[in-house]
Amino acid sequence: MALATQANISLSLPNGGGFEDRQSPGLHGSYSVEGALNALLRGSGYRYERVGADAYRVVPALHGAIPPSRAESDEIIVTAARESTELRRLPRSLSHIDAAQLNHAGIDDDEQLGRLLGGVAFTNLGEGRDKILLRGISDGALTGNAQSLVSLYFGDSRITYAAPDPDLLLVDIASVDVLRGPQGALYGAGAMGGVLRIEPNPVDLSDSAGSLHAQTEFTRAGGAGESVDLMYNAPIVPNQFGIRGVFYDEQDAGWVDNPRLNESNTNHTQRRGARLQAMTQLGAQWSLAGAAILQTIDTKDAQYQERTPAGLERTANLLEPHDNDFSLYGLTLRGDTGWSNLTSSTSYVTHALSSRFDVTGQFASLGLDPSRARPLDEDNTLQIVVHETRLSSPANAMLPWFVGLFYSEGDFTHGLVVRDGPYGAWPDIAYHEHRVDSVDEGALFGELTWPITDRISLATGARLFQSDISTRSSKAEPLLGMTASASRHLVDSGVAPDIRLSYQPADTMLFFLSAAEGYRSGGFNTGGPIGAPLGPLQPQERYSGDHLWTFEAGGRISLAGGRVRLQAVAFLNDWRDIQTDSLRANGLTYSGNVGDARAFGFELNAHAMATDHLTVDADIQINEPELTSVRASFPEAAHGALPGSPEYSASTSLRYENMFVAGGATWTWFAQLDAQYVGDAKLGFGQGPRVGGYIQTDARIGLSTAHWSAMLYADNLTNSDGPTFSPGNPYQPGLTFETPLRPLTVGISLQRAF
Repeated sequence: MALATQANISLSLPNGGGFEDRQSPGLHGSYSVEGALNALLRGSGYRYERVGADAYRVVPALHGAIPPSRAESDEIIVTAARESTELRRLPRSLSHIDAAQLNHAGIDDDEQLGRLLGGVAFTNLGEGRDKILLRGISDGALTGNAQSLVSLYFGDSRITYAAPDPDLLLVDIASVDVLRGPQGALYGAGAMGGVLRIEPNPVDLSDSAGSLHAQTEFTRAGGAGESVDLMYNAPIVPNQFGIRGVFYDEQDAGWVDNPRLNESNTNHTQRRGARLQAMTQLGAQWSLAGAAILQTIDTKDAQYQERTPAGLERTANLLEPHDNDFSLYGLTLRGDTGWSNLTSSTSYVTHALSSRFDVTGQFASLGLDPSRARPLDEDNTLQIVVHETRLSSPANAMLPWFVGLFYSEGDFTHGLVVRDGPYGAWPDIAYHEHRVDSVDEGALFGELTWPITDRISLATGARLFQSDISTRSSKAEPLLGMTASASRHLVDSGVAPDIRLSYQPADTMLFFLSAAEGYRSGGFNTGGPIGAPLGPLQPQERYSGDHLWTFEAGGRISLAGGRVRLQAVAFLNDWRDIQTDSLRANGLTYSGNVGDARAFGFELNAHAMATDHLTVDADIQINEPELTSVRASFPEAAHGALPGSPEYSASTSLRYENMFVAGGATWTWFAQLDAQYVGDAKLGFGQGPRVGGYIQTDARIGLSTAHWSAMLYADNLTNSDGPTFSPGNPYQPGLTFETPLRPLTVGISLQRAF
């Protein structure tokens, strides 16, 4: 009835039959009437009929037909373009995954997105330790001082800078959008490879609702895992103020044994978290929303293994635990000024990571006994405040535009300790560095779209930026009685342009050409043995920034009344002065510049409703990245491809869905098969062992009714042990490490909505 009122239509609802007990998923955003009705009736056992110009009726679905809820491609609304925008009108390479697709594929964290999207990749150190890679734009598997290549957003809040993915559990999520290529005008620094944006379900101010989900699983040659999550939405003051809370606890089964330590299933991981959202209406046109997120990840041991004559074995001399603690507190104000739409968001993020590495036999230059088992401990903390205020033109403006102001201020604290002493004690410190990078970043950005004709538009955007970086470092070698300190400062500024020409010959077609630039600022190296002279080879005291130009030609087409959707993009990447984190000859990491690279590529995304019951999705990427020049001062690189960047990657998904009536209730059942292919690539810049070259297959079957759903699933159905993109232990360069896929894992999940 709320839809009928807002859309000014006549809507007839069925009497009896249990219709009044059905629950709709709720809507937020812009829809056509038919798109909204399809979304509200999805999975209910009912469909709509149009009976007049502005009149509709809801009737039972005939012959078990599934309403074509995802057929109207022109009604997909995305927020990754910083405003709610119809996908059919967006001249960008974008993949949109809604809540139903996430649930159907069993995706509960973003590292599993490769099941549905080719060209989306992650390193594989473990939960909370991985880097996001898009389109093969890779600066290596290590995470150090170099800024992240992909910006990760939760709603309007940026949640990464120079840190791995915090790996937030995807519970109660409305959608995930992936923007490929530089997004300088929209998102600024850290969006050189693209943007991954997670959009949570908003607070519902009209109705109370909740869900409880439990899951258990078993991993081959490993242990048992389980998880539980709870969501509850409550309108405290109906239509004025409400809250929405999410709580979860996940135990991931370990499957790696270490016979040297007589330990089994050592890579057991626990992830716990909570999210609280609140929203209040400040009149008819304004709202204020707040969010708080807390999550901890505790991993007992790493999951890489050593390649030995007997095969892959976990041979570390000690456990290598990892802790990842993340928190976010944010406020977002939205409203209509009369001449523009305003969005103003402020967030405070803390991200603390600690990792232990086995460095037995290393760091002889520090006077250590190589026969003793010893650890290296890393402790990194990010504390950052991020603010953005954005104004955009009203809907249907003659000259669509947006302008904005961005500012962030943060401290990045890095601590590294090498200890000496017998295993289990480690009383002495052989090397220690404490480093703080204070980064202030400001930017003005905007875009104006010029309608050249009714069908052709030119969007011109730019971002004017300045970053101020201050580095302070103190280090000590207590066993040798030496100390040192350093203080450095730099200011970097520039302009990142974004130009897009689009042609829309029909509402179901869009073609575009684009050119955009992404950038990262430079920085300083401060680590390493005290007094070691700098030579002609890197590391140097300062490493330079890098920048990437991407040129695209693409299109998006909807056919057969929306039952078939195609998106194809050809691209050229021109990347100069590539930043990377690498390993010194003495065993400590540093940041440097490799050289230049160029890549030609093509990506294709296809969605087809083959029948009313069968849906097929396919995603293919072809990529030819090549180092065109290598700096003579960087010997760790050779002419060849970028690290972990395969020439070919693909994914496909087949889903069959149908309904039946039993016991007076309408039931929906489904079967889904997902397959992902990752081509082979080098672990390093043009050299090193090969990774990839495997296929992972996942299967699920499920059954649901109005309030209950159950699912059986099997991940890595063929028990593939393909080598993934992971550095293993970077502090043991003389050994060969591999991190295979997680073995076959089977499980069952059960959910109750209330």
